[in-house]
Amino acid sequence: MKQIRSMIPLLLSYGLVTTFLSLYGVFVTYWLEDGFHETSYFKITLIAGIPPLITMMGINLWAIIADRYQKRRVLISMAAIAAAIQYLLLARYVTNIVSFLLVVSFFPIFYSAIQVVTPALATLIIPEKGKASGIFVMAGSMGWFSGGILGGVLYPRMGMRWILTLAFILCTAAGIIILFSEDPKDPETDQSAKQEALSWIQVLRTPQITIVVITLLLLITGNSIFFGLSTNYLINIVGLNTFQVGLGVSIASLIGAILSRPLGNYMDHHGRRRVFLFGIIIYPLAIPIFYFIRNPWIATIIWCFPFYLWTWTSGIAILADISQSIDRSKAVGLFFASTSLGQAVGSVIGGLISDIFGLRFLTILPLPIGIVAFVIAFIFLKESLPEQDTQQIEMDYA
Repeated sequence: MKQIRSMIPLLLSYGLVTTFLSLYGVFVTYWLEDGFHETSYFKITLIAGIPPLITMMGINLWAIIADRYQKRRVLISMAAIAAAIQYLLLARYVTNIVSFLLVVSFFPIFYSAIQVVTPALATLIIPEKGKASGIFVMAGSMGWFSGGILGGVLYPRMGMRWILTLAFILCTAAGIIILFSEDPKDPETDQSAKQEALSWIQVLRTPQITIVVITLLLLITGNSIFFGLSTNYLINIVGLNTFQVGLGVSIASLIGAILSRPLGNYMDHHGRRRVFLFGIIIYPLAIPIFYFIRNPWIATIIWCFPFYLWTWTSGIAILADISQSIDRSKAVGLFFASTSLGQAVGSVIGGLISDIFGLRFLTILPLPIGIVAFVIAFIFLKESLPEQDTQQIEMDYA
């Protein structure tokens, strides 16, 4: 309980920032189409794909800094303030695609720190990696829940610019809140002090980390072919409105928040591999269903399923298991670097497909790509939770 209390400023700060990262992520492609009157889906996804690419580069930088200097809460505060400044500029000063590009090409390299430092810090505060990643995903899920509600309700009534103004205020608050916490004593410091820090390449070349990264890169690239323009698809093809899109995201995130902590505890008792495999296959199996759906409320119900939960919770736990604490931010950073690259590449592919064949074809490619990712993980990925850790957790819970 003391460990969880010490995480409250961290989780609150992360939840506030994630609220508006999620709102931006869900509605940005539709905003570019609706607010800036951009008609080419390829251009929309090319523009929207820039922040994930910049984020990927920023993650590498901040992971190295976090592992070297151990000042993680300061980095999180900086990331939240950077996100706040970006939202203020988007809300008040961006009037065309060029100014939009300038803003989203610069600030993600700073606020990307929160994505890699927060989960790394969580797995250092709480020794049980599954529990820690579950709590981290729970905080992020609550942010996505809030972002979905705000976007669905406020977008048609107030527009994106007023939402971004609110984002500026709350992200600034998040940057202040985290400073009231303390950088905790690393429970693995004594062990890690005897080990030398690895370079990024050395961490990536760790065999099981390589498998996780390749699997995630394939999975997210395939999924993002659809998810990069999913809001446009649901509104323009299926007939949902912004409220229904936001409602689906919110309910999925709420379910994810409820399930994430017990899922983390389950992984600490029974391992991560089977959860990771389930998360890989559920994504590509579900996406083709949208090709056949024309009823907005049926689509909304399916949209309420938390597809992300299993892969995110187990993936972070696996990388935390494999890495030593002195390299924790680098290892967890590879998770977000691979997902960011996959989002950018998959979204652009989806935009090109949409311009040539139409939005409906976005639902086809994720399945074969996802099957390849599943086969790779099924064959090569080993259980990362040592048997003695399971036995120790059993004793702790007894």
